[in-house]
Amino acid sequence: MFLSKIIETNVGDYIYDAVNNKIIHLPGDLSCEMKSGVFSEQYSEFINRNGLRDFRNPMEFSILRYKPYSDDEFKKVLNRSVNSITLCVTENCNLRCEYCCYMEKYLDSNYKLKNMTKEVAFKAIDFLMGNSSDSNVAYVSFYGGEPFLRFDLIKSCVEYCKEKYPFKIPSYNLTTNGLLFENDDIVEFVIRNKFHMLVSIDGTKRSHDEHRKDLFNKPSFDKVFKNLVKIYKKDPSFFKRSIGISAVTTSINRCKSQYAFWDMICKSNINFATSKLTEPFKKILNEKLQSHLQDQIDETEFEFFKENILESMKIYHEGLNNEIETTEVCPGGFCIPGIRRNFVTPEGQIIVCERVDERNETFTIGDIYNGIDLDKLNKLLDITFEKSQKCKSCWAAKLASFCFKDIVDSSAEYCKECSQEVYAGIKYYIEEVKDKREIITYLENMSIE
Repeated sequence: MFLSKIIETNVGDYIYDAVNNKIIHLPGDLSCEMKSGVFSEQYSEFINRNGLRDFRNPMEFSILRYKPYSDDEFKKVLNRSVNSITLCVTENCNLRCEYCCYMEKYLDSNYKLKNMTKEVAFKAIDFLMGNSSDSNVAYVSFYGGEPFLRFDLIKSCVEYCKEKYPFKIPSYNLTTNGLLFENDDIVEFVIRNKFHMLVSIDGTKRSHDEHRKDLFNKPSFDKVFKNLVKIYKKDPSFFKRSIGISAVTTSINRCKSQYAFWDMICKSNINFATSKLTEPFKKILNEKLQSHLQDQIDETEFEFFKENILESMKIYHEGLNNEIETTEVCPGGFCIPGIRRNFVTPEGQIIVCERVDERNETFTIGDIYNGIDLDKLNKLLDITFEKSQKCKSCWAAKLASFCFKDIVDSSAEYCKECSQEVYAGIKYYIEEVKDKREIITYLENMSIE
């Protein structure tokens, strides 16, 4: 409850004051005293000299209720500024990836995998177009399972948009495992309609094939990589502009060949994104870790590591150099529900986004027939506020990164991991960034979308 933390680094110990975002170097003997609970005259002189508060006094953050608009304003925004829908066109897939959030459904012989009908898809598009008059761009994303298993529906949706909304053609996005790019019609279609796509590749052949196998337990890397090369050769400019790589990275993947692979991706100017581990997979991973030997490598040798770590360092640089004393905090700084990431289930329910557990009714905020339900949305915000009260005594709350899913579903273990991540981030910032002018200039000119 003291909202401060001693950060141990290879350049000495620092005290992080979470109230005003200061990090101050601690003299070695003073650090030892504070860790042991001894506070001498040296401590008093230190806090007075640096304009710090007395860390012995317990205090808590005041959690702000996240409510960006009044109900009337919210209604107006939801009627005019919705800019995105993600259509779950099928729960079926031609892979059985070990960490997939649908794996429980795939293993349940009594569960019937769902497909979206054309009527639901068109109604969802009508919902988006009818509530996006103030949005410059409307985004229609296709999701699965493997969405290209419903190539017929995707084509129908694109044609529907062209015919009914010729003056507001949306931007099309899609996440795929890449196997069906062997179909030339699909490749020509996505190029012609300027799709933006994330293709799932977990790195090297060995890393990828360990978890991403097909229905017959056969590996998939060779086919996916061959298909990517095929798209590049067909239209290099489209490939560079519209293809990104999505990866599930794990501690098992930490080896030189894996890092060299991501370096190749980074140096080829291919967009790269990582996905979070699903809870069931974390348990599997813990068992596998015991049987894997990890390389001892210097991560900083690799371009992709530096690019990714510096992107996260921008957040720490801005946070730790914004010395505004306040005990008010809104954990995570949430997106506005109902506007940016509306996930439409095969039945037409609107969920906050594709990351949350659709079985949890808390995240259902409407349907395509009646639109966003303000009462359900307010209920989500109220539950989020209630759950986030646990953050009021956490020293890491201002710099922690999480969303509705993390707040509502987070366990004590998740909170522990989150604070450890913030600790590691501050430590890295002090050791590798804080006093390096060239890196600071780079961060200050970096833009993050």
